[in-house]
Amino acid sequence: MKKIFLCIFIFFNLLGLQAFCADENTIINPDGSYNQQKKESVLNKIKSLFKKEKKSADNTQGKGYYGKLPDVEGDFDYKRETTQTAQPRQYSEKDLKDGLLLDAPLNDPLFLDVIIKKDKNSDYVNDLMKIKETLEKLRECIKNDASIQFFNANVNVLDLQTTNLEKKYQYSAYAQTNSYYAVRHVNYSAKVLGNLKFDANFYSRYMPVGDSVYAPKNIKEQSEALLNEIERTIFEIGNAQ
Repeated sequence: MKKIFLCIFIFFNLLGLQAFCADENTIINPDGSYNQQKKESVLNKIKSLFKKEKKSADNTQGKGYYGKLPDVEGDFDYKRETTQTAQPRQYSEKDLKDGLLLDAPLNDPLFLDVIIKKDKNSDYVNDLMKIKETLEKLRECIKNDASIQFFNANVNVLDLQTTNLEKKYQYSAYAQTNSYYAVRHVNYSAKVLGNLKFDANFYSRYMPVGDSVYAPKNIKEQSEALLNEIERTIFEIGNAQ
């Protein structure tokens, strides 16, 4: 019996002994004693983890908004309706052949004059407007006493435009109008003055021209006469229909 109690006593004493194993955090004192940090058990770690989760959950209480958010998408439906672009309509070949895209009131005079802005001037008047621009340039040449080359360049343009006008309208009713006659006559007068200026410039190099038709005084009078005729022609063009 004594041997049994002795074995039990030795067994419990062995359970109370713990082997010492120093780690990097162990502090050994000079007297041989040591201080070692106690390791946290797995159970304590699990308990501390639950405490942190519970604490973080408690901190969210009373802060910010929590609950069911209201549905505000319906308040912005009007914006979605305005931003949607209409899909382009697809036309078939049959629609084009049936004249679906040609429903404009082409027989309505108001539509033709206002919407389409149809040109009200005839071809004859449009041709006269081009001649008018050339006459205005020729008028500036006379007023500014431009060079003979520049003057005759505009005379040549006027002659080409007048020739084209004669070919197009010499057998029409426009040939009996004042504007038609005025353009032909001013074109003839401009060519006569152009030739006079050219000859005066040429002969003045070899002989005196003071008492001849090439005299500067005579050329100036002829230029003033042409200037007045240009003004009358521009007036007639403005009254042409």
